[in-house]
Amino acid sequence: MAAEANHRARLQGSIVEPWGICATPGGHTLLMSGLIVLPVVLCTVRLQAGLAGSLLHRLMARHMPGHSSTGSSETNAVDAHSPEPAGHSVRTPWLSVIVPVRNEAQRLGATLMPLQAWRARGVEVLVVDGGSDDGSPVHAMELADRVLHAAPGRALQMNRGAQAARGHWLWFLHADTGVTAQHLNALQTLPDDACWGFFRVRMSTPGVLLRCVAGLMNLRSRSTGVATGDQGIVVKRCVLHDTGGYPSLPLMEDVALSKLLRAQAVPRVLGPPLTVDSRRWEQQGVWRTIILMWWLRWRYWRGEDPHRLHALYYGRSASQRRRPHRDLTDD
Repeated sequence: MAAEANHRARLQGSIVEPWGICATPGGHTLLMSGLIVLPVVLCTVRLQAGLAGSLLHRLMARHMPGHSSTGSSETNAVDAHSPEPAGHSVRTPWLSVIVPVRNEAQRLGATLMPLQAWRARGVEVLVVDGGSDDGSPVHAMELADRVLHAAPGRALQMNRGAQAARGHWLWFLHADTGVTAQHLNALQTLPDDACWGFFRVRMSTPGVLLRCVAGLMNLRSRSTGVATGDQGIVVKRCVLHDTGGYPSLPLMEDVALSKLLRAQAVPRVLGPPLTVDSRRWEQQGVWRTIILMWWLRWRYWRGEDPHRLHALYYGRSASQRRRPHRDLTDD
């Protein structure tokens, strides 16, 4: 009887836990304390493991070039918003060549190919298309640092190129102009105090009459300080910015800019001559072209609206409107 009484006393003093564990009142307190502390310990261990894994991941990303901690999608986003196009050098180019084009696919390659060696010597080449429908931008893709687009109009295109250019000097070159390494050497010899200048010219087709045309163009531009687009106007970027860029004219924009620049400094006349495509004189006739150019120039000098002069020339026939855009201010 005494043994049974002692057994009942032990059962009454014990606590049966729901999961079948028996503990005395003192042992129950110890067990509950362990149940509270155990989750805290587990969370601490998991947190430390996570921090260690993150640190290891960062070390791998820093020392392994092919490992990215942000994932491929974020890397692509950074590349897509890169401030400079692919292939650009961080160093500022000393010269930017700006080539406005419109429907010049057949001749554009001949002009851009000689510039490829220049690009390796710190020269930036920009092509600004004015709405070509002959694939001119496609032909320029591999031969220029950038291909830009602007509304049709030589002044608009050249201003668009000037805004995007990074060079200290800006050289505006027609898409059908012949250049050589000697022209680059001439540009490199421009003194620090020079502000702008232009080249002498010669015609692509030999002939006495066309040589006279080129000679008259060189004489007129040297004596008046007024150049036209075929002569490859080169100007410091800061100087062009101060003048406000090319005036927004559909015609005579080169003459207008030359007068603005002439008011600031005397131009530098450079050589050797640029080779100018003589197709305009050959197609329309030498004398007829000379008379037309001087007639338009005279009317512009009298103050006639350049928009009207543009309409007088380009509105004569549908075939002429589809021709490649040409500078009508030349002799």
